[in-house]
Amino acid sequence: MRACRRCQEAGFPVQGPVVFAGSDRARVMVIGQAPAAADLRAGSIPWSGAAGRRLRSWLAQAGWTSSELDELFYFTALTRCYPGRQAGGHGDRPPTAQEIALCAPYLQQELDLIQPRIIILVGKLALAYFLGPGSLSDHVGRAYRAGEAPDRPAYYRLPADVWLVPLPHPSGASVWPNQPANREKLEGAIAALRMLRESIV
Repeated sequence: MRACRRCQEAGFPVQGPVVFAGSDRARVMVIGQAPAAADLRAGSIPWSGAAGRRLRSWLAQAGWTSSELDELFYFTALTRCYPGRQAGGHGDRPPTAQEIALCAPYLQQELDLIQPRIIILVGKLALAYFLGPGSLSDHVGRAYRAGEAPDRPAYYRLPADVWLVPLPHPSGASVWPNQPANREKLEGAIAALRMLRESIV
């Protein structure tokens, strides 16, 4: 992954270095949409900014300690390089379908090597590629076995018994988690993670 230049050669304004982290003995994989500018400033450490602190607080509510996040988790994304800013300069640019396709072989190899028991899907884009159609409100608060998710696309190969748990994006720019009905769904997702945590500890 560190040697990859596919997106640059295709003309995308991505910025390296690549961002991912975790143990090869991890049991939980967290998949977001792409690295953020804060991750580069922190030395290519995933979820380094305010969104990362919020995500870690959700994982702490599910029962994982800081040391367990280091030992049991692998953090990655649909793409590994920072996509750059939005055209208007407000916020980070989400990766395009072509960029995700260019990076997909690397994510598939990560999935094959790590063989996680639980995959936490963070944000709408990760949900779309792993669970298919549906909004955050349709999915957050539920946990799916990959083999039982009815509309799961065949974009990434997964064992049928791996658990998929959707979460909203923890960015402060996302207002979804702040709405009362959605807070209840988020609490349901955290409760599902708490139960699944007990099955792998």
